[in-house]
Amino acid sequence: MKKKIIIAAIVVVVLIIIGAMVMGGGKKNAGLTYDRTANKIVALVTDYTKNPNPTTDESRAFVENVEKLVAQLKKANLSESENVVVPVYTDPIKRGYIAKSLTYVGDVRGKTMVRVFSKVPDRINKFYVDNGDFVNAGDPIAQIEDTKLMEAVNQANAGLNTALAQLMNVQEEFNRAASLYEANAMSKSQFDQIKTQKEVTEEAVNQARAALTSMKSQLGDALIQAPISGVVAGRTLEEGDMVAGQIPLINIYQMDTVKVVVQLSEADVSKVRRGMRSIITTTAHPNHNFEGVVSKVSPVLNPATRTTEAEISVPNPESLLKPGMFGTVKILIEEKNDVLLVSKNDVDTKTNQIQTGTDLRDSKVITTYSVFVVDDSLALYRTIQIGIESDAFYEVLSGLQEGDEVVSIGRTILNDSTLVSVKN
Repeated sequence: MKKKIIIAAIVVVVLIIIGAMVMGGGKKNAGLTYDRTANKIVALVTDYTKNPNPTTDESRAFVENVEKLVAQLKKANLSESENVVVPVYTDPIKRGYIAKSLTYVGDVRGKTMVRVFSKVPDRINKFYVDNGDFVNAGDPIAQIEDTKLMEAVNQANAGLNTALAQLMNVQEEFNRAASLYEANAMSKSQFDQIKTQKEVTEEAVNQARAALTSMKSQLGDALIQAPISGVVAGRTLEEGDMVAGQIPLINIYQMDTVKVVVQLSEADVSKVRRGMRSIITTTAHPNHNFEGVVSKVSPVLNPATRTTEAEISVPNPESLLKPGMFGTVKILIEEKNDVLLVSKNDVDTKTNQIQTGTDLRDSKVITTYSVFVVDDSLALYRTIQIGIESDAFYEVLSGLQEGDEVVSIGRTILNDSTLVSVKN
């Protein structure tokens, strides 16, 4: 069986070479095509003869490959009037990086935001900061009217001094009483009475000291200071306005790192995990890509919207991202390096619905992906299998090799084995 196949292949080669010689005088392109086809068949025969015991499948594949080359040759060997060469442009198949992503619109927020309130319900005497200012922790924010508080501090201080003077007198009296009691010149009941008076006076001093400390603290609250470092925003009050406990004077945002909050759909919740890289773009900075990582995914969905909140932490050293901005977020859920890539623009897709059972609902949709590969001036139709996809590329799992030239422009009128001329 093997020898017969080899002999048949050699005969085909001889016929092709003879045909090329015959055509050589009249059709230069056809003669070149014959030569290339003959060389390919010779290569097939050489590889086949190296296998001493080919299997039936290997022999069948050999014959099919020879028949395919002959069919392509017949396709190319048209009469002069029928021989149409289609101009095309091609892209090479290369290896590279690809990432599958989910795209959402997110809300930029400060990583930490603190609302600053006044503990003193009085008039604002002075504002030291305005919206957009950067403050360090401890910097003054505003001065609240403190005249009444200063008077209260003075009164508390006077009360403490009075209590201390009383304690001094009572202490002297107690010391004398103690000496008399030790000399048996005073009864125990008289001594206990003086001792109790001393203890009451000491307690009065402690209360006066606590009152002074409290009033000083309230006086200190009149000078409002920044609790954290950050950027001032949300100031709506002015000097002279009265402050109320429920209205913040300002908000302070920490801007060195911001968070972008997105609402994940129920279908995507299981695909997103902490640590996944994300790329953020904004209309304010269209040529700048900000890179962040998913820092939090809420485990609970909103029953009204069937979404859950995810946070992307984004370094912001130049403060380009501002709280309140909107950004387009691409969460990279799968990344691959050094894989074969083909441009989506070079791939044709065809969708078919096939029955998998007797019921009308027993069906599935199958999508076929195909390209045209240029080989020896012929555009060869090939189906391919794809893996993950990005915005511009497919990962190629099978059907193409690195270096293949895939038709990018001009394939709309191509059929399998159409003669083409590459115009790159």
